[in-house]
Amino acid sequence: IIGVMPTYEPYHMSLGESISDSFNYAGLVASVAVQLIMPQHTMEVLDQSSSVVGISVMAAEAVSAGFWEAMAVIAAISMSLGFMNLLPIPPLDGGKILMETVSLIIRRPVPTKVTNGLSYAGVAFFMFIFCVALRNDILGIVSGL
Repeated sequence: IIGVMPTYEPYHMSLGESISDSFNYAGLVASVAVQLIMPQHTMEVLDQSSSVVGISVMAAEAVSAGFWEAMAVIAAISMSLGFMNLLPIPPLDGGKILMETVSLIIRRPVPTKVTNGLSYAGVAFFMFIFCVALRNDILGIVSGL
């Protein structure tokens, strides 16, 4: 608006830097996913979360910025979904692994009523997460953030 533009100079990482950054980012995503199920950090993580509305806005911005930016956003979303799927919450794969581990420890199948109850609780938890994230997105749009 006032004619001031930042200087932009592309930086091309070496293979080693790229691999290191990838592992660092994976560690960051994993730690945030784990904090989601830690009661003392759940709301802190949720306050910084986005729903499909916010993700679509970020994806549109990334696509308009260029191919590689769009690929970076797609990779970040894919990695985040992968780690979320491994959380030990019963409707997810991580929850199924947890239930199978418990079955191995107690040497008998977990009762269906228990499995169903935990699955319903997990679904309710995800509905809560979605509602909070959607609220964050709507407030962000309304307030212009």
